Amino acid sequence: MTPESFLLKERGDKGVGSLQQIQQKWTDMHEAYSLNKKVQILLEICKGIYQSMSANANS
Repeated sequence: MTPESFLLKERGDKGVGSLQQIQQKWTDMHEAYSLNKKVQILLEICKGIYQSMSANANS
């Protein structure tokens, strides 16, 4: 079981859009050449994860 499928199973269909956004950012980070750009994208990924966690905690 992949981490993504585990998260989807635990949450149901909630957060599918945010998970896809996080996956896209992760792909963008791997494709980035500049170390500074990679760090910036990684911080955006962390922000998205925390926002998703916060939204799920409030629902």
